[in-house]
Amino acid sequence: MNINPHNLTKLIADNIIKIGFLAILIGWCFLLISPFIAPVLWGILISVILHPMYSGLTKKLGGKKGWSATILTVGMLAIILIPTFIFMGSMIDGAQNIGTQLESESFTISPPNESVKEWPLIGKKTYAVWALASSNLQAFVEQYSEQLASFGRVILNKVLGTGLSVLQFVLSIIIAGVLLTYSESGNSFSKKLFVRIAGKEGEEILELTNGTIRNVAKGVLGVALIQGFLVGLGLLFAGVPYPGLWGLLSFGLALIQLPVTLLVIPIIIYMFSLDSGIMTIIWSIYLIIAAASDNFIKPILLGKGAPVPMLVIFLGVMGGFITSGFIGMFVGAIVLSVGYRLMISWVEDDDTIEEA
Repeated sequence: MNINPHNLTKLIADNIIKIGFLAILIGWCFLLISPFIAPVLWGILISVILHPMYSGLTKKLGGKKGWSATILTVGMLAIILIPTFIFMGSMIDGAQNIGTQLESESFTISPPNESVKEWPLIGKKTYAVWALASSNLQAFVEQYSEQLASFGRVILNKVLGTGLSVLQFVLSIIIAGVLLTYSESGNSFSKKLFVRIAGKEGEEILELTNGTIRNVAKGVLGVALIQGFLVGLGLLFAGVPYPGLWGLLSFGLALIQLPVTLLVIPIIIYMFSLDSGIMTIIWSIYLIIAAASDNFIKPILLGKGAPVPMLVIFLGVMGGFITSGFIGMFVGAIVLSVGYRLMISWVEDDDTIEEA
């Protein structure tokens, strides 16, 4: 079949122009929605996680989907905002009290216990610095002004970052509530999309993705939230300064699959350096139990076991954090877990092996 060179050139030019306009349209759409990608992505994930609960609640309410979505949305907002207000309030009150005491020159630091000297490696240095701060605060501030300023900037950035993350999460929960209300049409669209992309295996891949999201959410994010809340709450009642910050750090450690005891043990040592009474012992026992609670919470949430090896989750969390920040810690774990499950399914597919 002979094609006229002029017609061929025209056809190529037409296709290039169409593809160019399509690329511009896609790029423009991405530019417009880019500020909302993270909240929408979180909203989708939250709606997938809550959908079984939403379905059960809708049945109990006689099919009232709007009421079910509203109840779950309000409940999720309460779970996020109430602890945040408690912990952030304690941090703000603590900072205000310190500022007031500094202005009135009544701020004092308790002298260190002699047992601090016996701490391995850092005992003598810690005791000297602590003693200087308790005996001559002005000299301490002058001597360590740069380190204190640097530490203050880090703390301020973390607090601001936490506030923005909470606002983003609130928006995501509201989006999730809307998605739950229209979950039937959304599920139908998702099936068509997955079938369009992956063929006849699309629905199976969609179910695999949803199941992995829920299991990783329960086994990673859920456990981390519980641990962070328990540790922060214990520190709040124990009277440790900035319990909200330590609770947030506990959440971060649990999320990247590191033991929370790395944070709790130094805090317990600090508590005993100030007071070794019965209440300190009680709160120390509580904090150790809270830090190790993942050992019995995770099996309960995950049932018979994790859907993928913890190494896969750890690599996904760390890789996601490096590439995409906080949201990447969760999304990375899900993406790598789904990828791992798909690879295992493909390797163990008997039909594929027989055809080969």
